[in-house]
Amino acid sequence: MECNSPLEPVAKSAVEGKVPPYVFATQESFSRCPGCRRLYWPATHQQRMAAELKALQSQ
Repeated sequence: MECNSPLEPVAKSAVEGKVPPYVFATQESFSRCPGCRRLYWPATHQQRMAAELKALQSQ
């Protein structure tokens, strides 16, 4: 998001200790920005964004 670079998938085992324990325990899919090295995972913000895009399409 910060760099606007395409995210790259990263193995769950590679993010252990780099994301909050709850996130590690509850998520299976992680991605990393190759530019800034930030980690991302699907969460409620992804669901809200998808709902907003769907609402815009139906207008």
